[in-house]
Amino acid sequence: MQWIRGETYPAASFAGTMQLMAAVKLCTKRHVCNHPHFEDKWLRQRTLQVYQIYGKHSAAEVHGILKEIDAEFVIVEQSRCYTDRNIGCRTRDIVDIVNGDQVDNSSTEEATSGHGRFCHEIDNERTHGRFFRLKFENNSFRVYRVIK
Repeated sequence: MQWIRGETYPAASFAGTMQLMAAVKLCTKRHVCNHPHFEDKWLRQRTLQVYQIYGKHSAAEVHGILKEIDAEFVIVEQSRCYTDRNIGCRTRDIVDIVNGDQVDNSSTEEATSGHGRFCHEIDNERTHGRFFRLKFENNSFRVYRVIK
């Protein structure tokens, strides 16, 4: 949160999980693209779009989604991307089920579409270089700027 307050401008917009966006909104007063304290059908659909960062999509596909919702930054939570506990209940499993992809038992399987999981693929500069720029990382989070 300190990095967000110190390195982004007050009108910057962020996308990420609902729990994390609650903290971003509360602690930094920045704009969030999927607000966790407001519930309606439109917001559920928008949140599902944001959660595609944990699905099996190319960098170009996720970039298009994030541009469409005017996200300037996306925060990827390492624990949601790489956990191998509670198969079937993980964020990425729920996204796979909704998308019609097979839930996998490892963090490296690819979808039948041939795309790896976006939150893994974004670690590779060649995969995402023209769509995203890593701006901050620690053991828990990676913050990427969405290149317009």
